[in-house]
Amino acid sequence: MAGFTKAQPVVWSEGFETSDSLNLPSGWSIYYNSPPTDTLDPFWNWTVRTVGSSLPGLQTSLAVVHSGTKSIGVSWYAGQTTTGISDAWLVTKKIRNVPADGLFSFWVTGGSTSYSDSVSIWISTGDSTPASFLSNPNNENQNILFPIGSTYGLYEQYFVDLSSYAGQNVYIGFRYNMNTAINGYFVQLDDVEFQGTVSVNQIGSIVPDKFSLNQNYPNPFNPVTKITFDLPKNSNVKLTVFNSLGQKVTELFNGFKSAGKYEAVFDGGNLTSGTYFYRLETEYFTETKKMQLIK
Repeated sequence: MAGFTKAQPVVWSEGFETSDSLNLPSGWSIYYNSPPTDTLDPFWNWTVRTVGSSLPGLQTSLAVVHSGTKSIGVSWYAGQTTTGISDAWLVTKKIRNVPADGLFSFWVTGGSTSYSDSVSIWISTGDSTPASFLSNPNNENQNILFPIGSTYGLYEQYFVDLSSYAGQNVYIGFRYNMNTAINGYFVQLDDVEFQGTVSVNQIGSIVPDKFSLNQNYPNPFNPVTKITFDLPKNSNVKLTVFNSLGQKVTELFNGFKSAGKYEAVFDGGNLTSGTYFYRLETEYFTETKKMQLIK
């Protein structure tokens, strides 16, 4: 759905800036799901390319980005295909414990003045394989069409509301399923983002006698860890994660909480190994602790 907006904290974002033609972002995967008789050169499947680089099968168009210097794209050409059908999948890393306000967004472009194109968006609560997505037709969230006459390289933003998957683990799949004997040009994807307020759950019924921010567990961690804190009285609460340069990585929670003991789950699957800091801010108490992500 285009034009959909919310204001949740950004849990993670992916612009493919640290990836290349041989390396996808950590946890992401690609598949070629056409009949076994077909083969595909890997560089025709979803591949990260630098802006202005050449594209397989296209002599008049170069790779384009929405921002930065890189994007990921898939060609219309199905290699040594005998069926004329290309079924190429790009799948995100696992999105764990989707928050109640979970929102997934991305920028995408496809088609040209002479060719139509499309990409469909699927959601799986199983694993990252095409079979898991295709096990239920209701897993298809939306089909984005780029009709003949589309402006090549014109990116548009789309949204996937994940609130109905609250508490579950999901994968998002981008499926390029085209009859390449008829149509197809080039689909490119950039600036993928997952937003949502990370669940902060009350644990136990005992009201603590003082404010505290506890050491995350496990620590070191890879890639998930738990952060607990105590509130002896009602307060507005902000729980934030920073990198070693003091830059905000994500805001895990920002809102009101009643007195009690609480636990938040932090997923560092989209981050590199290193030292990070998490800070608890309330109306009466502020504390920062260090944690170590090791992959």
